Amino acid sequence: MDWKQFCAAIIGSLAWPTAVVVMVVLLRSPLAKLIPMVRSLKYKDLHIDLSEKLEAVKEVVEAGTQNAEQPTPLHAEGRLLELARIDPRAAIMSAWIDVERALNSLAKCAGISTNAGPMTIASELHAKDVLTALEMQTFRDLRRIRNEAGHLRADVHFDEAKSMAEMCGWLAHRMRMVEQSYLAAMAMPSTKASAST
Repeated sequence: MDWKQFCAAIIGSLAWPTAVVVMVVLLRSPLAKLIPMVRSLKYKDLHIDLSEKLEAVKEVVEAGTQNAEQPTPLHAEGRLLELARIDPRAAIMSAWIDVERALNSLAKCAGISTNAGPMTIASELHAKDVLTALEMQTFRDLRRIRNEAGHLRADVHFDEAKSMAEMCGWLAHRMRMVEQSYLAAMAMPSTKASAST
C-alpha cells in the first residue's frame, strides 16, 4: 500500500461520518422546532400516546364498575381543572399526588409500611386483597401515564390532564372508601365487646 492508497482509504472511511455530522449541523434548528410538536412517539415496540392510554384506562374502569351497586362517578376537582387550563402537565402530576396520599393512608390503616415506593405498597395491598384487581391495574396504568407525561417533551393538552384528573380522582375515592370500610370493620369488635359488658 503506497501513500495514495492510504489517503484514499482514510478519506473513504471518514466520508460517511463527516456527511452525517454536516447534516446534523445543518438540520439542527429545524429538527429542534419539530421535537416539541411530537404528540406520539414510536420506536420498535415503544409507543407513547397519552390520549390513547388514558382512554384505554377509562374504558377498563367503566367496564369494571358497570355492575357496581354504587358506581363512583368520574369527575375532576375544580382546582385541578383550573390548573389543567394553565399547565396540563402540572395538573397530571398534582392529580397523581392525591392517589399517593390515599394509598399511603390506606396502607397505614391496613398495617403496611409506607417506607417503600408506591408500587410496592400497592402490590402489598393487592396481595392482602385490600385493593381489587381493577384498582391495582388502574394504579399501574395511571402511574405509567404519569411517568410518561413527566418525561415526554411534547405538550400535554387540557383534555389529557382532565382525563387523568378524573381517573386519579376515581382511584383515590375508591381507596378512601376501602379505608372507611376497613376502619368500620375494626371498630365493630370493640363496640360489640363494650355492649356485652
